Amino acid sequence: QQGEPAEAPATQVLRPDQVADFISWFATSPPEFVLTEGIVLPIGEGMP
Repeated sequence: QQGEPAEAPATQVLRPDQVADFISWFATSPPEFVLTEGIVLPIGEGMP
């Protein structure tokens, strides 16, 4: 349907527990670590 966001393929979507693990790791990562790119959708767009 037009106007509704398209659902991302399962190969490109992380489960909520994986996202939480990544955020925890990122928050405690070494200061030398640089994240160069990320795509984050607002939670409302990612929920069914």
